[in-house]
Amino acid sequence: MTLDPPVGMIMKEREVSLEVALGAQIEILRALVEVAQREQQHLIAVETDQIHVCVERRKTLLANLDVANSTTEHAVDALRNELTLSKEKAPTLSSLLRFLQPGHREQLSERCACLESLAQALGELNSINMVHAQRGMRIVRSYNALLSDNGHVQTAGVYTKTGRTLRANQAAGVFARSV
Repeated sequence: MTLDPPVGMIMKEREVSLEVALGAQIEILRALVEVAQREQQHLIAVETDQIHVCVERRKTLLANLDVANSTTEHAVDALRNELTLSKEKAPTLSSLLRFLQPGHREQLSERCACLESLAQALGELNSINMVHAQRGMRIVRSYNALLSDNGHVQTAGVYTKTGRTLRANQAAGVFARSV
């Protein structure tokens, strides 16, 4: 004859597994933020080899994040089932927290806040990195245009402060100052 574990013990296991799953997500997001910060430095310096290394690391971390997200979803579903709650009554982790004991509620709430903060930081870093990448592309295109035109600078789209078209001999100086 086997004895079923007490309901409180099962609940505690579900809460702990959710806490572990959230912890894994936090660690992966921290690593993604670090990669985005390094990537930003390499984008500013236009170091293509190092940018490629960052992109590959990001791909690996994103694959790990997918697994961690799936684990968290299963932990949330298991906890929701243990509490006999429908998905409509507790559709998100935040809404599920209010049904937990106060001690675990605070711990899980802190982890949720940390996840939200890291996700926001990562989003901001990605936006800034996009701006730096676009800047780098403009520099490379301008440099390529200079090289491919045998020293003749194309002035289409280059204007003075007052809006007048810039002469060819002035445009070369504009490129030198913008880089």
